Amino acid sequence: MGVGFAAGFWGICSVIFFNRTFRHAYFRVLNHLDDLIYVSIVLKIRRLFAKL
Repeated sequence: MGVGFAAGFWGICSVIFFNRTFRHAYFRVLNHLDDLIYVSIVLKIRRLFAKL
């Protein structure tokens, strides 16, 4: 199981490292998810304080 994990991990890391278009797309998705999570947390906090 450990060998399979290591092979899969290094397979994904090598694709991200060597393929520029995939790397840019991957980090663009991560940036979008970061923004989405931040906005949803801020909205939930505002709704919580609006009820008080």
